[in-house]
Amino acid sequence: MRTLALFLLLTIPIASTVIADEDVEIKVPSTIMQQYLAAQRDYLKAEISAAGTWLNGNEYDLKTFQRLYDEDRIDSTDRRLMQAIGIYMGDLLQEATYNNFRWASYEDDKGKSRALCQREQTPCVFPSTLISRRAEGGADVDFYEIYQRTLEQLQQVPIR
Repeated sequence: MRTLALFLLLTIPIASTVIADEDVEIKVPSTIMQQYLAAQRDYLKAEISAAGTWLNGNEYDLKTFQRLYDEDRIDSTDRRLMQAIGIYMGDLLQEATYNNFRWASYEDDKGKSRALCQREQTPCVFPSTLISRRAEGGADVDFYEIYQRTLEQLQQVPIR
């Protein structure tokens, strides 16, 4: 397990993968969490619509986000919007991994988070903050590259 933990920590810097210890609890999403995710998806659709476009429900949307982001047609300082894009990306990752990674409630000594976890186990990725933390920190944000690198790493994880 320690070898796997080290491997994942070294190879998934984009996705902020974690390996659980005794103080971590991973659960099926609560109804409240599911409602929150749905509300974030609705917020994203409304914001993208207000920017004059729509979502297709596939990877092409990541290029749409990039174009809008680069043209300053979406607010990169809007944490809620950046997290909504991360949730959308998480949905795409869930689909691309054939639901081997799915939304879960991840709780540790720092609090609760929404994560994509391998069947309510580790490893986990935290897509809702993949984008927002980069945008807040002033780092380059390449939506498609972040998605692709995260997906490639998730596809390398052995399915249990």
